Amino acid sequence: MADAPYTIVACADGVFEQKIGTCGSEAEHCAGKRLAPSIKLLSSTIVDGRRTVRVTRPFAGASPDHHTFDPAVDVTLDVITAIGYSQPFEHHKAHRHATITLLEGSGQPTCVCDEGARGDLCENGGVRCTHFVKRCWPPQRDADGTHYPFGDLLQQRNPTCNSASYIGGLRCCSHGRILLDADQEERPELLRYHHKYRFWFQEYTPPVRTPGQWSYLRARMPDGDDVAPPKFVVLEEGRRQCEAIEACHAISVSHEGPHPPPPDKPVLVLFKGKANLHIAIEATSTSSWYTYRMATPASHVDLERLYHQTEADAGEYDVPPAFATPGVPIPGYEDWPLGVPTPGTTCTGACPTPEHPTRYGPDCECEHTITMHLNISEKRLIYAGGHCHAPSCIDIRLYRNDSGTPELMCAQTTEYGGGNIATDKFDEAGFVALPPCLWEGEGLDPAPWLPANTPVFSVKRNRNTRFGHFGEMASWQMRGVSFPKMPPAQQVPFF
Repeated sequence: MADAPYTIVACADGVFEQKIGTCGSEAEHCAGKRLAPSIKLLSSTIVDGRRTVRVTRPFAGASPDHHTFDPAVDVTLDVITAIGYSQPFEHHKAHRHATITLLEGSGQPTCVCDEGARGDLCENGGVRCTHFVKRCWPPQRDADGTHYPFGDLLQQRNPTCNSASYIGGLRCCSHGRILLDADQEERPELLRYHHKYRFWFQEYTPPVRTPGQWSYLRARMPDGDDVAPPKFVVLEEGRRQCEAIEACHAISVSHEGPHPPPPDKPVLVLFKGKANLHIAIEATSTSSWYTYRMATPASHVDLERLYHQTEADAGEYDVPPAFATPGVPIPGYEDWPLGVPTPGTTCTGACPTPEHPTRYGPDCECEHTITMHLNISEKRLIYAGGHCHAPSCIDIRLYRNDSGTPELMCAQTTEYGGGNIATDKFDEAGFVALPPCLWEGEGLDPAPWLPANTPVFSVKRNRNTRFGHFGEMASWQMRGVSFPKMPPAQQVPFF
């Protein structure tokens, strides 16, 4: 119940609605909270010991906690049916996975197979046509919870998801294709240009076992003596404590408990006044003390590339203008009603309404938002750079959500140059920068460790008060290392 599902409960004295599993991490099977009633009981009968209950409720949920039934999205619903031991609402006796298919009303035909209408993307004259359907990762759920990844482009009817509704963007830029206005002349000459690159590098030094480089760190056993200097502590909080205590000479950030971790899980240690080192651990002990053997680590570690798209693997997406203009339909949303914010749009101030579709007060501000949910496993982030096109970009944010409470890891916002090039030669007036998020190193926060299947989500916002944008992007280009678990090439052999 980690996804805290909407639940309908039927018992002898009526029917009620419940949102279960709302007690946070490690308590997903709690009873949760009772919801305001939105169901109307039509009948409740018992025949041969079996109760049959008929209810009705609106498609739209009465609150965000009430599921909204959308026939365009919920063609097939995954559900769990369960029966209790008695009338009180308690832990179930048995349960089973099932599916519900939403059909058209009585007497109306229901399509069981639809290959869809194909839309071709062609050049002038109907030549060099292509067609495509992008995945766009719709929300999906099963009996065990939420599938990852998933986004909201399909729910927003974003035109980028297939060629039938595609308006413009990256797909228009293929090899040999010239993009000009219809009245512009296409010249036969080709432009020739040159690239020049400069690379800075450092020589790589492999890990070395240095003879005579030993250190004995003593960790307390359940029946052993107190920890003696150098002090042995654990986890990031311990690291901060260690750096603040003069007597602390070494620290572990990958092991808890009195027993040593397996040899393939090294301990990251910090010696006062020295650089961080990795040490191998001998899985034997004498009396109540463990022996740790030092080795010099490699000079560099591999920064693995992590790439994820907030636009749900579509490669790009459209940001529609906040409102349709009378007589000027929105490309991709031609039937969108006047005075109603387009999908994904939220506004503040005196903005257009169905009654006043052309009203734009001086305080009207609108923004378009998309989200993407995914998993990242066993990585310690060092660098994260979001892709956000100027000038409409507001920000792009990355959260982790393994505790049930979203925790902001990286927030990138646009910064405008002020022209103070005397002190900063890159501070050019009017230019826009999107600085990345960095971890580890002098003055930086410790790198966040993401264990196996850590749920994360990205939120991207763009201004769209009056104008839309085609071919917008919202990808994350990141780098990370696989600590605390080290790759085999980085492990130091025992003596």
